[in-house]
Amino acid sequence: MKQLRTVYFKIRISTFRISLALLAVLAIAATPKQATAAFHFSAAAPTGQTLYYKIIADSVRQVRLTYPQVSDDHENYYYGYPKPTGVLVVPDSVEHEGVWYRVTQMSGQVFLGCDSLTEVTLPPTISEISMNAFLGCTRLTKVNLPGSIEEIQSFAFRECSSLESVDLPEGLRVIWGQAFCLCTSLRSVHLPSTLEEIKSSAFSSCDAIDTVWIAASMPPICGDSQYPQLPAFTATGIILVVPCGTEQAYRDAYGWQDFAEIVADCNGIEDGTQAPPPAVYVSNGCIVVEGANGETVRVFDIMGRELFNCEIRNSKFAIQNSRFHTGIYLVRVGNHPARKVSVLHIR
Repeated sequence: MKQLRTVYFKIRISTFRISLALLAVLAIAATPKQATAAFHFSAAAPTGQTLYYKIIADSVRQVRLTYPQVSDDHENYYYGYPKPTGVLVVPDSVEHEGVWYRVTQMSGQVFLGCDSLTEVTLPPTISEISMNAFLGCTRLTKVNLPGSIEEIQSFAFRECSSLESVDLPEGLRVIWGQAFCLCTSLRSVHLPSTLEEIKSSAFSSCDAIDTVWIAASMPPICGDSQYPQLPAFTATGIILVVPCGTEQAYRDAYGWQDFAEIVADCNGIEDGTQAPPPAVYVSNGCIVVEGANGETVRVFDIMGRELFNCEIRNSKFAIQNSRFHTGIYLVRVGNHPARKVSVLHIR
């Protein structure tokens, strides 16, 4: 009887220990998902939103634009923080504790799921649009990319279903797979003369595209012949507009010959090259215009008030920063489309 009693108590003790272990597991499972901080400091953008930065190297004073923090399930990259909304201008430099840093990189997923962003302007200090950077920004209607951009990574603008047109800048070399996949409202695409390659599925499921303009005199690589089931463009009936005299080269090139119609735009084009529009950018707080010799330059504030009007006689002209406060301005050169710039005074 004594032995039976001992065995009984041992069984009870074991059962109690197992119960405690199960309770501990359940408690852990029920604990709210934690988040991991991804930034060193935050600062207000010229348009007012809070942006987050990670210092790359103090020695060169550079930072990466990043998201604030991500939940452990990697579903929310603004865990506990408000997402930026509306019209956003990302500055080229940012101040932290009395030190100015250049914004030279973007983290992957930096604006993932920011579905209330409507327009974004990126600075000329960034050379690459990161993977998943704007994935799921469903209200984004316009992106203003600087000439410094060389690559657009995979999924960068995937599911930006309100984008109707994209004008990709001179200097861009590569568009990676699914970069614009499922941009279902996209109708027109302008590709630069510097483009070297469009990866497979880059514009897949963009079924509203009707016109693609390309300025490259030699057809860039378009898709991968080893994967014909994954073309760069999947929409049917697209008109491809190419530089004058290059029609046959595009008709013979893999990926391009599948377009419904290939036509040449010979208006102002000679020998397959087109004179680029005047360049407008900001340097050291000044608005700089290049290539506008003999044309009138006009500058407006965001309320539409004209602040500057002058015919430019030089190939490169800088409007001194004493004329403008920190803010957003529209610059129109001759009859060319107006360009939006962000002026940031560094003290």
